[in-house]
Amino acid sequence: MKLRGRINKKLKKYVEELNRFVFSYKIPAAKLRSEIAEHFSFIRWVFKRIFLPIALFYIIVGLIFKVWIVDSLFLGFFVFIYSNFLPDIDSVFKINAKKDNWYERYLLLFFAPIILFYLFSENSKHLYSSKPKPFHNLSSVVAYGTFLLILGFLFYRNWLEMISLPVFGIVGYLTHLSVDKYI
Repeated sequence: MKLRGRINKKLKKYVEELNRFVFSYKIPAAKLRSEIAEHFSFIRWVFKRIFLPIALFYIIVGLIFKVWIVDSLFLGFFVFIYSNFLPDIDSVFKINAKKDNWYERYLLLFFAPIILFYLFSENSKHLYSSKPKPFHNLSSVVAYGTFLLILGFLFYRNWLEMISLPVFGIVGYLTHLSVDKYI
């Protein structure tokens, strides 16, 4: 029971910090809903016309080479959705030309859930960028795709599954950049 109480206390504190962090940006709910709706309509379009044909090709190649790819395809779908919203993680940066740390930017890009959890804690410090929207460019797509390829090499044994994460991740990331008219 003591463990459950401590977990509940930590979870409650985390939710309070999350609320404080989210509402400090004062983003109107209507703007947030319209942004999500704008992305989901294009996600549907990309899913039907790009993701499904790639997935079908991926399944056929898996059958030809007798490789079980269902798990990597399933994970690829989640990486596609996650990658579609990942570039907007740069909204946590404060703009300051003197305190721009490229390694902090890319750590946030690669490990966003962990870094966000850290930012919500009491021990966090602010992250800075010299320009607005630092992840809305093609160099960030290449860096993110390389990171996903390294993860593929770490988690999978065959080449077909290794390339699934970067392929679906890059498609999701480029979908976001298309919606925001950066490409």
